[in-house]
Amino acid sequence: MSESESNDSKIQKLLRGIRKKSPQGEYVYRGEPQKYKKISSAFYRKYEKQIEAEEFNLQIAQGEMLKQVKEYTNFTDETDVLTELQHYGGKTNLIDFTTDYLIALFFACDGFFEKDGRVILLNRKSNKERIASPKKNLNNRVISQKSIFFQSPKGYLDEEDFAVIPIPGEMKQPVLQYLSTYHGITTHTIYNDIFGYIQNQEKHQNAYTKFYIGLTCQEKGEYEEAIKHYDETIHINRQHAEAYNNRGAAKAMLGRYEEAIADYDQAIRINRQHAAAYKNRVADKGKLGRHEEAMADYTEAIRINSKIAAAYNNRGADKDKLGRHEEAIEDYNEAIRINPQYAEAYNHRGIANIKIKAYKKARVDLQHAFELSTRQGDQEWAQNAQRLLDELPPAGSED
Repeated sequence: MSESESNDSKIQKLLRGIRKKSPQGEYVYRGEPQKYKKISSAFYRKYEKQIEAEEFNLQIAQGEMLKQVKEYTNFTDETDVLTELQHYGGKTNLIDFTTDYLIALFFACDGFFEKDGRVILLNRKSNKERIASPKKNLNNRVISQKSIFFQSPKGYLDEEDFAVIPIPGEMKQPVLQYLSTYHGITTHTIYNDIFGYIQNQEKHQNAYTKFYIGLTCQEKGEYEEAIKHYDETIHINRQHAEAYNNRGAAKAMLGRYEEAIADYDQAIRINRQHAAAYKNRVADKGKLGRHEEAMADYTEAIRINSKIAAAYNNRGADKDKLGRHEEAIEDYNEAIRINPQYAEAYNHRGIANIKIKAYKKARVDLQHAFELSTRQGDQEWAQNAQRLLDELPPAGSED
């Protein structure tokens, strides 16, 4: 049995275990990447020392906080207000749960890869008085995470209130890959707004530090050094799509195109909407002569973001290489519509027009490409346009 088959078998066994312990939709779930002392609210953790000294009442403190914060929000329902506070990083007595055990499994596996995680199962019916959902405050993260909230006067759950499914540390990365591949549950779908991004950034601070150092090296042209830092980023957080994408781009600059494509593949597995990874992958496939594959990737990049002029231009270039000049011209037209100052697209469209003997159109395009390239300081493209203009039949020749 291969390692991947063994992991798949373990994952399915894990999923069956969760389903067996939570039949008929009677449970809500919480994922934790390590075993904490208590399943508690952020409010409890903030004031834990005062609470243990029995000089502090959580409910009184939160009630006073709610009176003050209502001046700053349009929500009137208490759970809505607390959800708003929690959304922006405020401390509340809400303990996050989800109605989807797969999302809880994501949180149980996202981080602390050297430690065991756990999925907490809480019976919804027996705790219905303490479980609440926001009525109006359905922000993007509440929806994507299928959030539901538990609130205890004590700020934490008693041990007898919940069941636990342990998640071995070595299974975390395979589980995250499984959730991404088969359920579309990734960092990008879970932390799907700016505040979620900040939360994720803080959670994986060491990985982001290595990533930013790598990016700095890459900008300076130090590609080998950049790759080392991206390696370290990925070692800390293997769901960091940008690290895979940027490592691929650095490898491509060193001519290691096959390795680069493998990195773009992984970035896309993590985030299927990663337009830059599609664009980078097709550029390198084109360099390896894999033009049909490249066009399919450009089409996907355009589907994700139809405003990327370079995707149309580059797809047109691959069509040109396959002799599909009329189709290529349609792509160059779209690239120029998006970016009227796109000198390379004018140059490519001029070349395509030469190939179909539309010399008058080619002359107009190449002249425009020459003027734009000269104005933009791109001497290579300006010289290329001038050379092609010089090689054209004399003005007045029949198209």
